[in-house]
Amino acid sequence: MLDINYKLANIKERLFLLGVFSLPIYQTINHWFFASFMVVSFILFFLDKKTFASLKSFKFLILAVGSFFILKIFGLYNAIDFKHGIKELTRTLTFLLYPIFILSFKTQIKDFSKFENKVFYALVYGSVVTAIICWTNVIVSLKPDDIAANTFFGWKKSGSYLTQILNLHPPYLGLLLVASIVFLFKEVFYTIQITNKKKYLNVSIAIFLLIFLFNITARNSLFFLVLLSFVFLIYTKRWKLLLVPVLSLIISIIVIVNHPSQYYRIKMYDMLGMSKNDEFKDKRFSRLAASWNVFKTNPIIGVGAGNVQKLRNEQYQLKNDTIALKKSLNAHNQLFEYLAKHGLIGGGIFIGVNLFFLGYLLRNKQYFYIILLSNVLIATLTESIFFRVLGIQFYAILISMGILAASAFQEK
Repeated sequence: MLDINYKLANIKERLFLLGVFSLPIYQTINHWFFASFMVVSFILFFLDKKTFASLKSFKFLILAVGSFFILKIFGLYNAIDFKHGIKELTRTLTFLLYPIFILSFKTQIKDFSKFENKVFYALVYGSVVTAIICWTNVIVSLKPDDIAANTFFGWKKSGSYLTQILNLHPPYLGLLLVASIVFLFKEVFYTIQITNKKKYLNVSIAIFLLIFLFNITARNSLFFLVLLSFVFLIYTKRWKLLLVPVLSLIISIIVIVNHPSQYYRIKMYDMLGMSKNDEFKDKRFSRLAASWNVFKTNPIIGVGAGNVQKLRNEQYQLKNDTIALKKSLNAHNQLFEYLAKHGLIGGGIFIGVNLFFLGYLLRNKQYFYIILLSNVLIATLTESIFFRVLGIQFYAILISMGILAASAFQEK
């Protein structure tokens, strides 16, 4: 029996690592790996009672993450479209299941730092494979006489065009790339036993992923990394290294200004409202009024977990916002998304849970996870991160790993 448990535990870990590896690559494969991981974990609950018993110490924390799923259950009560509400409920089941099964590693892990390295290197290698696939697709499709838009780093070879071969939305992929880059530099600066060869390799991979991040134009992630690099280098007094982000910014500005397709100028300058060209100005903040008006129709419990988009589209129509109406745009802000669907209760839970975990990680000195969670929360200002499964998956994995890290810290 012990031999079977040992083999299943190894299979469970490998399936989880494969799930993390495929997270930025392809969602269908990714879902199969995580589904298999959960099935094996479930079997182990029956074969090894200690594994399931170990979850008792995490029950409140699991409930905190799972509250987003519980919120959807109550949201079915006044759902506009019950079938659509069920789909949302199924999608958010990840908030509850992932923490349960990931935290069951507690009894299996002897050295958390080694396990953490495996998990994040899996994410790093998955991100590298994603970049290679996307760039290879672009290179293969390049033509000698292409117009500026079709050149390398042109607008038809950047952003969502670059990632469409894998059906990935750049802001979500940006979260994974930031996690990979921050982890690589954490290894370089804080791992004592790392060799110089490994340092150079990590830095090279980080630069590779940073260029890819720039190419997919995940603006929130880019700005977060720039800010983080300056704060970190100034706080740790690494004055000479300040030249690195400065030079990176200069090179980026040169590309933004001089690239013939003007794609980056539009995305990084015009769309952010820093020019007088209103044609390309990003209107996502002004469009929050539509979600706010939906919220006001039922401010306490919201309009339910059904198709809130129907009511939001009515608001777009009233404001004659044809683009938003045609594309059926969501709130592009996770707080407003919860306010519209679940009212003050939903908005309160969203704010309360995230403040709780920020405080929890801070008390347990898990600064790496605070940085990654902060990046997610900043992304929620301009994206409805939990609208897509990838956003929910990454959030659930991140919080679960943070809890395991805090638990390991408490035992020291």
